[in-house]
Amino acid sequence: MKEIIITLFLFLNVGYLYSQTITGKIYDNTTKEPIPEVSVYLNGTTYNTMTNSKGEFELTFDKIINTDLVISRVGYNVISIPNPHDGIPERIFLTQKTVLDEVIVEPKYKGRKFTRRELLNMFQNQFIGSSKSARLCKIKNEKEIKLFYDYDENILIAQCDNPIIIENKYLKYTINFNLLSFHVKYSGGTGFWRGVISSGFAGTSSFIDQGKNKKDIIKRRKEIYNESREFFLKNVANNTLKEVGFNFYLNGFPVSQERVLIVTDTLSMKKVTIPPFLNVDPDDESIAGFDFKDQKVYGLLTVADKNKKQSQIAFLTEYFFIDRFGNISYLDEDGERQYEEKVLFSGSIGNMRAGDMLPLDYEP
Repeated sequence: MKEIIITLFLFLNVGYLYSQTITGKIYDNTTKEPIPEVSVYLNGTTYNTMTNSKGEFELTFDKIINTDLVISRVGYNVISIPNPHDGIPERIFLTQKTVLDEVIVEPKYKGRKFTRRELLNMFQNQFIGSSKSARLCKIKNEKEIKLFYDYDENILIAQCDNPIIIENKYLKYTINFNLLSFHVKYSGGTGFWRGVISSGFAGTSSFIDQGKNKKDIIKRRKEIYNESREFFLKNVANNTLKEVGFNFYLNGFPVSQERVLIVTDTLSMKKVTIPPFLNVDPDDESIAGFDFKDQKVYGLLTVADKNKKQSQIAFLTEYFFIDRFGNISYLDEDGERQYEEKVLFSGSIGNMRAGDMLPLDYEP
């Protein structure tokens, strides 16, 4: 069992329909001059705009989306403002990136090293994926992606100074993905994806819809959604997993959702609590395929969908929250949002990558 951790910082809260406009002005922190052509977007959504020649922007959206307002421009550090619907500063200052000379240490590895193309293929397999949708994705600026392979630890690292531009011809979205972290750990040998032990990436994203109101695209998006983590979690929140064909298994035996996931109402979201009897012993062989780094495992379940496709779910939290659209949130005891991913999927759901991404404001 391999662990897949995908932290996109966009599985948050979507509220009820309404309309709001956010305005502001972006300045250079050093010169105090306004900055034009700054990208301003609600993270993980199709709501985005650019500043004008005076550094001004206006962004209108029709859902309360409890995700960050992201402000990004080439050459500047990215700013994220939480809960923007509660108000944002009228004047926002961006700091220019500090460019450091990179020191490349050649590994002592004496065997055959991967070519740039091989590393790109390995990166794309774990970042874009290998599904039908993923196979029709193209990274428009792949030359800007920096790839490093640690031959001692068998780990692939990727970085990109600018947003990665993904053209998804299958779902008809253009995605600008600001990659914050990416890693893949391999089991050794030749190192390709068949030997993956764990992988994960994190970032912010903005979607441009290129296929509105096209019947074939609407059908494709719905098919992807019905196999997604959000669809599964939405039915967890509604206690309707059985009705849509999902079945839980604990230690190989069927078990009801009500027994393993306790769902309660909390205002606009559902709280899901993991019962204590699901807590997993760190030495349990069933978690051997996961790399939890000494974290407590509150539960480990297997779920199969109506097509018998199986996924494994590991819970690294005692409770979490789901909104009515199936987006997941983690809150601490003070109600502050936490970004570290604590519900991990492997198998069918875990294998979905950026090539299968739908925007946070998507509704089937």
